[in-house]
Amino acid sequence: MTRYILKRLGYSLITLWVIVTLTFILMHLLPGKPFTGAKPIPPAIEENLNRRYGLDQPLYIQYGKYIGNLLKGDLGMSMFQQNRSVNSIIAEGFPVSASLGIRALIFALTAGLLLGVIASINHGKTWDYFTMFVAVLGVSVPSFIIGGIIQYIFGVKGGIIPYIFGVKPFIKLPVAGWDGFKYTIMPSFALGLGTLAVMARMMRTSMLDVLNQDYIKTAKAKGLPRKTIIWRHAIRNAILPVVTILGPLVASITTGTFVVENIFGIPGLGKHFVNSVNQNDYTLIMGLTLFYAILLIGMNFIVDIAYGFVDPRIRLIREKE
Repeated sequence: MTRYILKRLGYSLITLWVIVTLTFILMHLLPGKPFTGAKPIPPAIEENLNRRYGLDQPLYIQYGKYIGNLLKGDLGMSMFQQNRSVNSIIAEGFPVSASLGIRALIFALTAGLLLGVIASINHGKTWDYFTMFVAVLGVSVPSFIIGGIIQYIFGVKGGIIPYIFGVKPFIKLPVAGWDGFKYTIMPSFALGLGTLAVMARMMRTSMLDVLNQDYIKTAKAKGLPRKTIIWRHAIRNAILPVVTILGPLVASITTGTFVVENIFGIPGLGKHFVNSVNQNDYTLIMGLTLFYAILLIGMNFIVDIAYGFVDPRIRLIREKE
């Protein structure tokens, strides 16, 4: 197992180096330059700025310095946010994005897995059709449309009943901002609905497959209670595909969804990434991309190791390796 972990760690580091290198190259292939925006600046000032950020040096020297700084944990200084390091920007925005992402993930996991299990054990019945409707809705409708709809219904009208019948609302949720629990309800729903749909569909499909396995039929023939068969035997094996995609989903949802954050006026990483792309802020784009890559690779690494604890068969294969 130790050998396997070290091997996976080595692959992860190589993948991270490839991402850093490709991102660095692509940044310098983008059309335009960092300091040539809508308002042109005098050549002398542009030259000084290029010198300050090392853009006047050959690419291989810039690359070498960037790698050296990365090894020290320094992601550089933002080119447009004066006197602000990329590290400080991430430290400021990530907790907000992570808080929103964790809330959305808890909602998506709880509701998605529950709906998937209920749909599978009620295959072809009302609950199954309802789950598939929610799944199709979550996958098909973009998060910014969901966000706009719930903003109008729950933020402006005060709920579904006041919206339909025109009665006075009991409470209205804040349309935008980030200042307390009430502000997190609508963006968490908008952000988590797509993940909920994926979880529900995958859990339903996996459970249907498991419930048709021979060992489940044997358990039924032995007279085991239905609850025992579902919770102790079926779910443990059916949840493996969900665990597989959980790593990337956690990384994606906790780094912030740009559209949802912009719609609800949330001060997370989303606005920084959008602004950095619009401004050709090389260091900020590379820093945020690298930060996301570290999270994604790290989550995949953790999920891969956790696989062995979820499924003993996988652990046995790794020990043989």
